[in-house]
Amino acid sequence: TVPSSGRDFAFAPTSPATRRRSVITSGLQPRLGRMSLSLGRALKRKRLFAAAAAAPLSTLHSKLGNTQSPSFGLPAPNSGQVLRLAGPQGKASPCVVVRDIFGDCGLAVVRLMEQQAYGGIKRLRSQASAHARGHPQSRRHVKCPGATEELFRIADFVRHCASQLVADASLSPDSTVEQRRAAQRELSKQGKCVDPYGLMYHPAYPGLCNHVDKGGGRYMVLFNLGLSSTFHCGTTGDVKFDFEFRSGDAVVFNDGNSHGALHGMPRIHAGTAPDVLPRWLCNVRIGLQFRQSKAKPS
Repeated sequence: TVPSSGRDFAFAPTSPATRRRSVITSGLQPRLGRMSLSLGRALKRKRLFAAAAAAPLSTLHSKLGNTQSPSFGLPAPNSGQVLRLAGPQGKASPCVVVRDIFGDCGLAVVRLMEQQAYGGIKRLRSQASAHARGHPQSRRHVKCPGATEELFRIADFVRHCASQLVADASLSPDSTVEQRRAAQRELSKQGKCVDPYGLMYHPAYPGLCNHVDKGGGRYMVLFNLGLSSTFHCGTTGDVKFDFEFRSGDAVVFNDGNSHGALHGMPRIHAGTAPDVLPRWLCNVRIGLQFRQSKAKPS
C-alpha cells in the first residue's frame, strides 16, 4: 500500500545516495565540533587581551597584580651593560644587556606568556614538571602564536632602553661619538615582528655551544626567565663577554649571520629562580625570543 500521511513518509526507505551523504555528514560532525571549540577559545583569548593591548605600558603591572608601577623613563647608566658597539668587521652591531626593566624579575613577561603561550599555563606547568624530571640534554619548545601587541611593545621598549644605553659614554669609555650614534641608528631599525618563541632548559643542561644565528637581520630581544645562567654575546677571538643572565634581564643583538654576534650559554645555575615567580618556573630556565624579519612593519 502507498503511505498516506507525513508520519508514514518519515519511515520510508532512503536511497543509497542519501545514506552516503548522511554517513559523510555524521563523520564531519566531531571534526567540526573540535574546530568550533578551538575557534571559540581563540576568540575568547582575543577578547581578553584586546583591552590589555590597547592599554598603556605604564598600567601593565597594575593589571598583573603588582602594586609597584615601573618607571618608563630613560634607563640609568647602571641599568645595563654595553658588551660591544661594532662587529668583527668594524660595522655597527651593538650587543647590549638590559637589566630587569620592570624590577620584577620578569614576572610581567611570565604572566603574559602564561596567557598567550600555546596551551596556556596548564601546558607550561606540565612541560616544566616533565622537563625537570626528564633528560638534562633535552629542550622543550614554548610557542606563542598570535601573541598580542602587549608582548611586542615590551620588546620594543627593551630595544629603546638598549638604544639609550649605547648612547651613554660611561658604559663604553673607549668609543667615539660617531660609533655610539651609529649603534643607535642600528637599534632603531624596525622589521616585521615574528611570533615570540622560547626554549625551556633543564637545570643540569650541559650548555649552549657558541654559535651565530641566521635570523632576519634585525635586533632580537632575548629574555631570561626562571633560573639564572652564565651567558656571553658578541664574543670574539680576543674577548669573551661573559655576564650573569638573571631572570627578567634581556640581551639585544642582531641575529643576522653577517653581524657575527657569537653567543652561547656555558651553564645554568640551579636554585636561583626568584621567589616572586610562579612555582612551575623554579626548576627550569626559559629563553624567550622576540625576533623581527627585514620585511617592513605592517
